[in-house]
Amino acid sequence: MAWMGSYLTLFLVDEHLAPHEVGLALGIGAFVQVLGLGLSGALARRIGRKASIMGGDFLGWVVVLGVWALSHNPLWLALAMVLNQAMGFVGPAWNSLFSAGEDPVRLPRYFFLLQLATVLGGLVLPLMRGWIARHGVVYTGHHFLWIVWPAVATAWLTRLILLKEARPESNAPQHERLSALAAHLRQGLAGTGAVLAGLRIMIQVPLVLFTNLAPLALVSPRGAHLLPERLAWLPLAALVSALSLLVVQSRTDGRHSRILTGLAILWLGLGFLILALSRSGHFWWVMAAWALIIAGQSQFWTSHTSFWMSWLPDAIRVDVQGWIGVVTAGLVAILSPVMAPVFAHSPRPLFEGAALLSGFALLLWRFLPGSPDVNAPKG
Repeated sequence: MAWMGSYLTLFLVDEHLAPHEVGLALGIGAFVQVLGLGLSGALARRIGRKASIMGGDFLGWVVVLGVWALSHNPLWLALAMVLNQAMGFVGPAWNSLFSAGEDPVRLPRYFFLLQLATVLGGLVLPLMRGWIARHGVVYTGHHFLWIVWPAVATAWLTRLILLKEARPESNAPQHERLSALAAHLRQGLAGTGAVLAGLRIMIQVPLVLFTNLAPLALVSPRGAHLLPERLAWLPLAALVSALSLLVVQSRTDGRHSRILTGLAILWLGLGFLILALSRSGHFWWVMAAWALIIAGQSQFWTSHTSFWMSWLPDAIRVDVQGWIGVVTAGLVAILSPVMAPVFAHSPRPLFEGAALLSGFALLLWRFLPGSPDVNAPKG
């Protein structure tokens, strides 16, 4: 949701949460997510992937948006952020269900369409710029959420009715299930699997921190030093990214996932580098950096996830993704309380570090095979 990327942390700070309290809420949510991700495979087998997804989305979006729309209490707003972050454990179940039985050649385009839908939904933000300038982030945010909340609840109910999946049976003894989990992880993290997992962690951790905390840096006098209402233009930069990627997707297919993953990492590194080097108040440099980062994020999620889902057998996808997510969320839980004040007061070293980490990720990317069919485990 584009409003969250542009304004959520500013909304919470203006509702009297200090930056370190926002970071603490993110960290606690990520810690709870660690517990959920560790159990995500067992939960998906027990109640089904659909039930896992719908339960997590109800708590993480329908309930959370309701709290943010209706409450001005800082404690309730922080608890809603904890819940929103915690329910991220449904991601592996969603990726697995979405890719089940799909042609690997078409899979990148399907994942990209999901990203495009998210970007297009953010185009309402530039229309809110005048309201933000006149009434502030809090007033505009509450009114915006009053409109979005029923729409999200309706979309959730529609998915509940239309999404189909048979409930799996899981009658194996506990020790057999644990042995199966260990076998799944050994199989999914061997060879190419280790490279894919390493890339996911190296890219996802800085992206999660950036996505949640970037608004603090963009309005900080030590950062981009933009007026809050100017952040409403960021979805237009994301749209430019999406249209550029649409051209790329129209000329490629699933056989190019490795190359596109490398390009995504390069775009991310360039975007972070521009933010690190640009001077305060340079709006168009921020727009260029945002376009590159959103392009990199969208393309990485599309191509890396499709490569990963094509390489992993269906039976082990949720387990492997879940436990890599445990590592990612654990790092986010540790870093969020520390990084939030830094984003607010001195963000440039963080952008430099993210650019450097992208460079190391490019070195690791070189070990990926040209196709997910190479050395793929048998399910």
